[in-house]
Amino acid sequence: MSRPSIPTQHVHEGPFTGAFFDAHGIRAFPHPFRLATMAPMSARQPSVSEETETLDRTLAKNEEIAADVQDASDHLAVVATVLEKELPDNVQVDDVAQAIEHANQIEKQLARSAQALAEVNEALANQIEKRNG
Repeated sequence: MSRPSIPTQHVHEGPFTGAFFDAHGIRAFPHPFRLATMAPMSARQPSVSEETETLDRTLAKNEEIAADVQDASDHLAVVATVLEKELPDNVQVDDVAQAIEHANQIEKQLARSAQALAEVNEALANQIEKRNG
């Protein structure tokens, strides 16, 4: 059984530009595939050199972030070590002990994050090198 064809009217102006209305005045739109293929021909794809330039900037920014994370990890490790060594055992209880342990956990997480960023940066650098030939 075939569906009856409902006539539509295309609107060229106004707030619903590109919209269609059926015979009952209900707004409808073209098939999504048709919309996707209706992109303006002036839409330009970035060149390989532009993509490589963008990847280079991304890599540089990632390397800066990795260095910052590693610095934070190193500084936190120093703080935790000083607290552990300089505070007497009788002071390293309850909240102070928890704070020292928490600082150690954060330092380890930062170190893992810095390592993960370094690995991602290495993979990104390899991809850039492959693109450049």
